Amino acid sequence: MVWVAAIAYFSAGCSSNSERNAGQNIAKTDTIFIENMQFVPSQISIHKGDEVIWVNKGIVGHNVTDIESQSWTSGNIEPGSSWKMKPTESIQYFCTIHPTMKGSVTLIE
Repeated sequence: MVWVAAIAYFSAGCSSNSERNAGQNIAKTDTIFIENMQFVPSQISIHKGDEVIWVNKGIVGHNVTDIESQSWTSGNIEPGSSWKMKPTESIQYFCTIHPTMKGSVTLIE
């Protein structure tokens, strides 16, 4: 009986992309780390309603800024700090302090 309860408990928290595509639109949070002067991973795909959080694990400040028009920015993200947003469209971004640091988030509708 204990095994059945344990299996039911752990199974309840598991879901797959096929379940999500079948109508379960449960928003999730994706994490991008800022470390070693790069965004890790540099490219991700998310679903509408998902949130992205950038966590600075480096030793200097960075930011996350729209690469095309710089119409939005995180402001300075100090070491040990984070910033989050819910993209409403696919985005490409970079760090204005270190312009070689670039990344993208592709929105899947």
